[in-house]
Amino acid sequence: MNTQVTESASDLSDSTLPVMCVDIGGNRVNRMFGYREEMASAHLRDSVIPMTTDRTLTVSYRSFDLGVSSVTYEVTAPDTGTVIENAKIGNFKQDGEYRTATFTLSEPILMNREYPIKFTLQTSSGSVYYYSRLLQRADLLTEKYVQFVYDFYETCTNKNGAGELNTYLETDDTVTYNSFTEVNLKSTFDQVTWGSLGPQVYRKAVPTICEINKETCSITTDYLISATDRDGDTEFYHVEEFYRMRYYNDRIMLLDFNRKAIQVYDGSTGSISANGVFLGVETRGIQYKTNADSSIVAFVNDDTLWEYNENAQKLVKVFSFHDTSVNADERYDHDEYGIKVIRVQESGDIDFIVYGYMNRGKHEGRCGISICHYHGEGTAVEEQVFIPYRMSYQTLQNNLGRLCYVNSSGTAYFYLNRTVYKIEPETGEFTEIISDINPDCFVSSGSNSQIAWMQEMETNTSTHITVMDLDNGKSREISAGKGQYLKALGFINDDLIYGLANTEDIAVQPAGDVIFAMKELKIESFDGTLVKDYNPDNCWVSGITITEGLVELSRVTKTEAGYTVASTDNIMNTRQVSSSTIHIDIAVTGRQGQILTLGMSDQKRNINPVVTNFVLRPSVNEADLELGIDPEDPYQLFYVYAYGKLQEIVTDPGKAIRDADELVGVVVNREGQYVYERGNKDVENELYNEDVPQGIFSGTIVADELQRAVGDEAVIMNLSGCTLSQVLYEVSMGRAVVTRLADGATTVIVGYDRYNTLLYNFADGSHYYMGINDSTAAFEAGGNVFVSYVEPQKTVKS
Repeated sequence: MNTQVTESASDLSDSTLPVMCVDIGGNRVNRMFGYREEMASAHLRDSVIPMTTDRTLTVSYRSFDLGVSSVTYEVTAPDTGTVIENAKIGNFKQDGEYRTATFTLSEPILMNREYPIKFTLQTSSGSVYYYSRLLQRADLLTEKYVQFVYDFYETCTNKNGAGELNTYLETDDTVTYNSFTEVNLKSTFDQVTWGSLGPQVYRKAVPTICEINKETCSITTDYLISATDRDGDTEFYHVEEFYRMRYYNDRIMLLDFNRKAIQVYDGSTGSISANGVFLGVETRGIQYKTNADSSIVAFVNDDTLWEYNENAQKLVKVFSFHDTSVNADERYDHDEYGIKVIRVQESGDIDFIVYGYMNRGKHEGRCGISICHYHGEGTAVEEQVFIPYRMSYQTLQNNLGRLCYVNSSGTAYFYLNRTVYKIEPETGEFTEIISDINPDCFVSSGSNSQIAWMQEMETNTSTHITVMDLDNGKSREISAGKGQYLKALGFINDDLIYGLANTEDIAVQPAGDVIFAMKELKIESFDGTLVKDYNPDNCWVSGITITEGLVELSRVTKTEAGYTVASTDNIMNTRQVSSSTIHIDIAVTGRQGQILTLGMSDQKRNINPVVTNFVLRPSVNEADLELGIDPEDPYQLFYVYAYGKLQEIVTDPGKAIRDADELVGVVVNREGQYVYERGNKDVENELYNEDVPQGIFSGTIVADELQRAVGDEAVIMNLSGCTLSQVLYEVSMGRAVVTRLADGATTVIVGYDRYNTLLYNFADGSHYYMGINDSTAAFEAGGNVFVSYVEPQKTVKS
């Protein structure tokens, strides 16, 4: 493979900041990467530090070449940000490449509450901040969980001594498992132990404890392995693993295990073949874009942007923070950042976005958005502007998933914290196009080049939709007819899907939630041309799900008792919008299992192109562009976490719970309170009437009326549509649940055990039992209408 260097191999400076870890039972866990500026700590929940009742912690830092003069910590209340304790940590001692110290919190904190904790390292180049969560419990088995993860991942690379792993697997012999990108408990022993790949651990894992409670513990790992190919060359794989465990009968039960391995593309011999770009072990969902005739393809592998220009016979590493060389370290592997390719031009130029934690370079240790342009002619990357974002990478990723676009004139549009910003990178000017967005009233097209929003920002009573083309800034308005309401549902291709509901068809449910029954669905292009009009007889659309090439319609029919679920229907996408001839080719080999190639049509390509690395040009704007984003948004949102990552942010707590239950995850609100934890429910619990906000016993089940009844004592949550098993978590956490019986009467669940629910008697305030099976049937007959609440959390001992 030819290698060409322009100006220099890369002028992206090396990582300089120290890393921190927590020591548990002699093992390092919860590796933390430093920030150059203070962050919104309540939103940084990558890890949790379990602490026993003696309130003692052991921490370590590795300074690399940066001098560290002092280390301090600060514990704050999650709801108010009030500082509970801050102090200096002394007596650090050399511990291999790390320096380690043990300290004890002097101020008592409440058991079973999570507190943000910030460590500050005073270094020779200024203050560096590290964030985690602190949890004090008396009955945790953290050391055993951590040791299990270390043993499991190391044993997997030693097939001869790995026989004991079979006791944890639930292999499904009816399914063929041949991809290292998706390994789980149902995989074969051979797949879990890396088949014929024969890897070695190249950079060791440091487990991250992401959730822990009295029942289960969830841990993630992130590490590099190396293997030797048939030509004797070394190849690298980035591995992510997730473990969910329970300690039972003196042993660890592995409840869930997931592994994803991605081969690190390096442009070496064989990476361009007669069939196209050979990626090796990679997921089918790899991000790629092409120019008009598909002779140039840009793709993102392992957070690294590459471009293959077939006409110029050139392969370029366009941008990356990663480095697998022996002189690099774990800071270069940190993957809390993403790259989004916006477009590929005929010249080979690329518009792209780098967002999240900046591992190195001039923004090292900061979180934000870097708008970049790659000049294909000079193999140079130019940053247009940098926008700081002081919340977590995962929150930023979720926001940009709703809108992240740069048009051909260089104007950028981002959805950030319920606001759509229009940004002019060259001048540093920005405008709030839409603010105070109800997330359920905003949609964007798959290309992000078009957006639509309901002007009134009312989920069920909006009468106007604005559609905007971000390529030219033009917009148009859609208005409802008399006696109708509109709902923007999404896009298929770049055509808007919206529904129209007649006022008389909109049904308010017992708890106040609404069935927005749409009699007509329209699909329109931006100029208003009708692409599809869906208007079924005796049927109404209650919601849609959009997948590639298909719109699935959830439907209902009317009965005397109200709406009932009807069969689903589909609208097929028959219009092709992409002219790209690039395709994903899949093959299976004995050594690597399933492998991928970005297939290209020309069979005469040079399989030995010139390989170059990017260089950085000076930024167009050296000054940061501050948008003034307030992380303390009072809007009530619910965050679903599973597999160690933020999965979604939603407005409906019931949907959040159902999704988290399916993903075996958790739900937290904006204050960081747990709304739901799969698998962390007491066997039984009973609430005293005086411990329940008295407004809960007001006799109503309507959520808005209950909110008025409880006032500031609690925030009401409508959990209708959840199951009894799911809402009993709330009772386990000390929150009563208002529900509806088969005859329409209201009752309150104030307790439960293995065999019964305990219900409130409105006549005299007493409690009475109903069998679990009878309760399930009665509540289902009542429509599974459930309403609960969260009270302001107490985090400071009185």
